[in-house]
Amino acid sequence: MPATTKRTRKATAKTVEAVVTAPPASPLTLSDYAEDIRARWAIHTYEWNAAMHDLQVLGKRTHDAVDAVVEYVTPHYHTVVARLTK
Repeated sequence: MPATTKRTRKATAKTVEAVVTAPPASPLTLSDYAEDIRARWAIHTYEWNAAMHDLQVLGKRTHDAVDAVVEYVTPHYHTVVARLTK
């Protein structure tokens, strides 16, 4: 005998009216906006300089690591080439 299942119906969504209110008037002046732009630009410049410094450090460390690998591998490479050309 097949199993029977009972389907339940989904509840209908309740409608809610949105209350729209106007935003309060901005007490900021033009000089406030100018000061904000200057502060944001100073932050941007600081962050940019910090990122460039980090990239320079990364480049130097990468260069040093590649140099160390080349110094380690070069003698072994010459040994292998010498054995293969005999």
